[in-house]
Amino acid sequence: SEGNRALGELLGLITGDGHFTNRGRGKQAVVVNLWGDDRALADRTAACMNVLLARASLNSARAYGVHPVAVPDRNMVFLRSVVVARALAHYGFTAATKHQVPEVVWRGSEECVRGYLRALFQSDGTVNVSSRSRSCSVRLASSQRRLLQDVQQLLANFGVFCRIRARRPAAERLMPDGQGGRRSYRCKADYELIVEGESRERFMREVGFLLPLKNERYAAWAAD
Repeated sequence: SEGNRALGELLGLITGDGHFTNRGRGKQAVVVNLWGDDRALADRTAACMNVLLARASLNSARAYGVHPVAVPDRNMVFLRSVVVARALAHYGFTAATKHQVPEVVWRGSEECVRGYLRALFQSDGTVNVSSRSRSCSVRLASSQRRLLQDVQQLLANFGVFCRIRARRPAAERLMPDGQGGRRSYRCKADYELIVEGESRERFMREVGFLLPLKNERYAAWAAD
Protein backbone atom coordinates (compact mmCIF):
# COMPACT_ATOMS: atom_id res chain seq x y z
CA SER A 1 0.00 0.00 0.00
CA GLU A 2 1.09 3.56 -0.66
CA GLY A 3 0.67 7.00 0.84
CA ASN A 4 0.10 8.14 4.40
CA ARG A 5 -2.40 10.21 6.37
CA ALA A 6 -0.79 13.55 5.43
CA LEU A 7 -0.87 12.80 1.69
CA GLY A 8 -4.46 11.55 1.90
CA GLU A 9 -5.59 14.67 3.77
CA LEU A 10 -3.82 16.97 1.33
CA LEU A 11 -5.40 15.29 -1.71
CA GLY A 12 -8.84 15.40 -0.07
CA LEU A 13 -8.56 19.09 0.80
CA ILE A 14 -7.42 20.03 -2.70
CA THR A 15 -10.26 18.00 -4.22
CA GLY A 16 -12.75 19.83 -2.02
CA ASP A 17 -11.31 23.32 -1.47
CA GLY A 18 -8.49 23.59 -3.97
CA HIS A 19 -7.78 24.35 -7.59
CA PHE A 20 -4.87 24.71 -10.00
CA THR A 21 -3.93 28.04 -11.53
CA ASN A 22 -1.54 29.08 -14.27
CA ARG A 23 1.42 31.06 -12.93
CA GLY A 24 2.97 31.78 -16.33
CA ARG A 25 5.90 30.25 -18.23
CA GLY A 26 4.12 26.92 -18.32
CA LYS A 27 3.99 26.61 -14.54
CA GLN A 28 0.90 25.61 -12.59
CA ALA A 29 0.36 26.23 -8.89
CA VAL A 30 -1.98 24.38 -6.58
CA VAL A 31 -4.12 26.62 -4.37
CA VAL A 32 -6.11 25.67 -1.26
CA ASN A 33 -8.62 28.25 0.01
CA LEU A 34 -9.83 27.81 3.60
CA TRP A 35 -12.86 29.86 4.60
CA GLY A 36 -14.44 30.60 8.00
CA ASP A 37 -13.96 27.83 10.56
CA ASP A 38 -11.86 25.80 8.11
CA ARG A 39 -9.09 28.40 8.52
CA ALA A 40 -8.12 26.34 11.57
CA LEU A 41 -6.73 23.78 9.09
CA ALA A 42 -4.17 26.22 7.62
CA ASP A 43 -1.13 25.11 9.63
CA ARG A 44 -2.10 21.44 9.29
CA THR A 45 -2.41 21.81 5.51
CA ALA A 46 0.94 23.60 5.29
CA ALA A 47 2.50 20.75 7.29
CA CYS A 48 1.03 18.18 4.88
CA MET A 49 2.44 20.11 1.92
CA ASN A 50 5.86 20.39 3.55
CA VAL A 51 5.93 16.66 4.35
CA LEU A 52 5.20 16.00 0.68
CA LEU A 53 8.02 18.32 -0.41
CA ALA A 54 10.47 16.78 2.05
CA ARG A 55 9.82 13.35 0.52
CA ALA A 56 9.76 14.46 -3.11
CA SER A 57 12.80 14.39 -5.35
CA LEU A 58 12.53 17.74 -7.12
CA ASN A 59 16.09 18.01 -8.49
CA SER A 60 16.57 21.36 -6.81
CA ALA A 61 19.23 22.68 -4.47
CA ARG A 62 16.70 25.05 -2.89
CA ALA A 63 14.75 24.12 0.22
CA TYR A 64 11.07 24.93 -0.34
CA GLY A 65 8.46 25.54 2.34
CA VAL A 66 4.78 26.47 2.15
CA HIS A 67 3.21 28.95 4.57
CA PRO A 68 -0.43 30.04 4.94
CA VAL A 69 -1.40 33.56 3.84
CA ALA A 70 -4.30 35.19 5.71
CA VAL A 71 -6.81 37.51 3.99
CA PRO A 72 -8.70 38.86 7.05
CA ASP A 73 -11.23 41.03 5.20
CA ARG A 74 -12.40 37.95 3.25
CA ASN A 75 -12.42 35.64 6.30
CA MET A 76 -10.08 33.23 4.52
CA VAL A 77 -6.57 31.78 4.42
CA PHE A 78 -4.92 30.41 1.30
CA LEU A 79 -1.89 28.27 0.51
CA ARG A 80 -0.32 28.32 -2.95
CA SER A 81 2.67 26.47 -4.39
CA VAL A 82 4.11 25.66 -7.81
CA VAL A 83 6.47 23.10 -6.29
CA VAL A 84 3.66 21.22 -4.52
CA ALA A 85 1.77 21.06 -7.83
CA ARG A 86 4.86 19.53 -9.41
CA ALA A 87 5.18 16.99 -6.59
CA LEU A 88 1.48 16.07 -6.88
CA ALA A 89 1.86 15.50 -10.62
CA HIS A 90 4.19 12.63 -9.68
CA TYR A 91 1.08 10.92 -8.26
CA GLY A 92 -0.98 11.73 -11.36
CA PHE A 93 -2.94 14.39 -9.43
CA THR A 94 -3.43 17.44 -11.66
CA ALA A 95 -6.08 19.96 -12.71
CA ALA A 96 -7.35 17.39 -15.21
CA THR A 97 -7.69 14.57 -12.66
CA LYS A 98 -8.59 16.29 -9.38
CA HIS A 99 -12.28 15.33 -9.63
CA GLN A 100 -11.57 11.63 -9.43
CA VAL A 101 -10.09 9.62 -6.59
CA PRO A 102 -6.31 9.51 -7.20
CA GLU A 103 -4.65 6.19 -7.96
CA VAL A 104 -2.41 6.60 -4.91
CA VAL A 105 -5.54 6.63 -2.73
CA TRP A 106 -7.00 3.54 -4.43
CA ARG A 107 -3.73 1.76 -3.68
CA GLY A 108 -3.16 3.60 -0.43
CA SER A 109 -2.82 2.49 3.15
CA GLU A 110 -5.93 2.58 5.32
CA GLU A 111 -4.69 5.80 6.93
CA CYS A 112 -4.17 7.40 3.51
CA VAL A 113 -7.72 6.51 2.44
CA ARG A 114 -9.18 7.65 5.76
CA GLY A 115 -7.27 10.94 5.54
CA TYR A 116 -8.57 11.55 2.01
CA LEU A 117 -12.19 10.88 2.97
CA ARG A 118 -12.02 12.87 6.20
CA ALA A 119 -10.59 15.91 4.42
CA LEU A 120 -13.04 15.70 1.51
CA PHE A 121 -16.02 15.47 3.87
CA GLN A 122 -14.59 18.34 5.92
CA SER A 123 -14.51 20.47 2.76
CA ASP A 124 -17.81 19.55 1.08
CA GLY A 125 -19.69 17.42 3.61
CA THR A 126 -22.48 18.26 6.05
CA VAL A 127 -24.30 16.72 8.98
CA ASN A 128 -27.99 17.19 8.17
CA VAL A 129 -30.40 17.06 11.11
CA SER A 130 -34.13 17.18 10.30
CA SER A 131 -36.27 20.04 11.64
CA ARG A 132 -37.53 18.06 14.64
CA SER A 133 -34.29 16.12 15.10
CA ARG A 134 -36.01 12.89 14.10
CA SER A 135 -33.39 11.94 11.53
CA CYS A 136 -29.78 12.69 10.72
CA SER A 137 -27.66 12.02 7.65
CA VAL A 138 -24.12 12.74 6.54
CA ARG A 139 -23.95 14.18 3.03
CA LEU A 140 -21.29 15.01 0.49
CA ALA A 141 -22.20 17.44 -2.30
CA SER A 142 -20.51 17.67 -5.70
CA SER A 143 -21.21 18.52 -9.32
CA GLN A 144 -18.98 15.55 -10.21
CA ARG A 145 -21.08 12.38 -10.13
CA ARG A 146 -18.02 10.26 -10.98
CA LEU A 147 -16.25 11.54 -7.87
CA LEU A 148 -19.19 10.59 -5.65
CA GLN A 149 -19.30 7.13 -7.22
CA ASP A 150 -15.58 6.71 -6.46
CA VAL A 151 -16.11 7.87 -2.87
CA GLN A 152 -19.02 5.44 -2.57
CA GLN A 153 -16.61 2.60 -3.40
CA LEU A 154 -13.99 3.80 -0.90
CA LEU A 155 -16.59 4.03 1.86
CA ALA A 156 -17.79 0.49 1.15
CA ASN A 157 -14.30 -0.70 2.14
CA PHE A 158 -15.06 0.66 5.63
CA GLY A 159 -18.46 -1.05 5.68
CA VAL A 160 -20.22 2.27 4.99
CA PHE A 161 -22.98 2.04 2.38
CA CYS A 162 -24.68 5.05 0.84
CA ARG A 163 -26.72 6.31 -2.09
CA ILE A 164 -26.29 9.12 -4.60
CA ARG A 165 -29.13 11.38 -5.70
CA ALA A 166 -29.45 14.33 -8.05
CA ARG A 167 -30.07 17.60 -6.18
CA ARG A 168 -30.48 20.08 -9.04
CA PRO A 169 -30.36 19.75 -12.82
CA ALA A 170 -27.95 21.79 -14.92
CA ALA A 171 -29.45 25.23 -15.53
CA GLU A 172 -28.84 28.95 -15.94
CA ARG A 173 -28.84 30.61 -12.51
CA LEU A 174 -28.50 34.19 -11.27
CA MET A 175 -25.41 34.40 -9.08
CA PRO A 176 -23.14 37.12 -7.62
CA ASP A 177 -20.67 38.34 -10.25
CA GLY A 178 -17.92 39.29 -7.79
CA GLN A 179 -18.42 43.00 -8.51
CA GLY A 180 -21.45 43.69 -6.35
CA GLY A 181 -23.99 42.67 -8.98
CA ARG A 182 -25.56 39.49 -10.29
CA ARG A 183 -25.45 37.79 -13.65
CA SER A 184 -26.62 34.57 -15.24
CA TYR A 185 -24.22 31.62 -15.15
CA ARG A 186 -24.50 28.16 -16.67
CA CYS A 187 -24.35 25.81 -13.68
CA LYS A 188 -23.64 22.09 -13.74
CA ALA A 189 -26.00 19.55 -12.24
CA ASP A 190 -25.55 19.00 -8.50
CA TYR A 191 -25.46 15.61 -6.77
CA GLU A 192 -25.14 14.43 -3.22
CA LEU A 193 -24.00 11.25 -1.56
CA ILE A 194 -26.16 10.36 1.47
CA VAL A 195 -25.12 8.19 4.42
CA GLU A 196 -27.87 7.16 6.84
CA GLY A 197 -28.76 4.64 9.55
CA GLU A 198 -26.15 2.14 10.69
CA SER A 199 -23.78 3.24 7.93
CA ARG A 200 -23.94 6.81 9.26
CA GLU A 201 -22.87 5.58 12.70
CA ARG A 202 -20.09 3.52 11.16
CA PHE A 203 -18.97 6.51 9.08
CA MET A 204 -18.65 8.64 12.20
CA ARG A 205 -16.64 5.92 13.96
CA GLU A 206 -14.37 5.02 11.06
CA VAL A 207 -14.00 8.33 9.18
CA GLY A 208 -15.66 11.47 10.56
CA PHE A 209 -14.47 15.03 9.92
CA LEU A 210 -11.14 16.80 10.50
CA LEU A 211 -12.48 19.57 12.75
CA PRO A 212 -14.71 19.23 15.85
CA LEU A 213 -17.76 21.25 14.72
CA LYS A 214 -19.41 18.66 12.43
CA ASN A 215 -18.37 15.76 14.67
CA GLU A 216 -19.95 17.54 17.64
CA ARG A 217 -23.13 18.29 15.68
CA TYR A 218 -23.58 14.58 15.09
CA ALA A 219 -22.67 13.67 18.68
CA ALA A 220 -25.27 16.15 20.00
CA TRP A 221 -27.97 14.59 17.81
CA ALA A 222 -26.98 11.04 18.78
CA ALA A 223 -27.09 11.95 22.49
CA ASP A 224 -30.71 13.19 22.31
